[in-house]
Amino acid sequence: KKGCSEPEGRAIMIRLIDRHNEMLKSLASELSFFHPVDLRGTLTDKTDWANELHPTNDGFKRVARRIKAQLTGLGYNTRRAGFAADGAR
Repeated sequence: KKGCSEPEGRAIMIRLIDRHNEMLKSLASELSFFHPVDLRGTLTDKTDWANELHPTNDGFKRVARRIKAQLTGLGYNTRRAGFAADGAR
């Protein structure tokens, strides 16, 4: 049998994404200039996605807000960098 069911595929992707984030966290502990943004839990509904790879415009705005929050927490002036107040650019 080729392929897998949607729940099986989702479980595989969750595990891959979790392992990827663990690797990024480990790398960040070694590199003081590296600050990955954990976006898990940002786009939780099927309506957040335009297709299998790309968020909708609203989804991209949610992602931008998460990135902006982390940059702000690190002391970056996000307004000067071109981030609009609502997280969009």
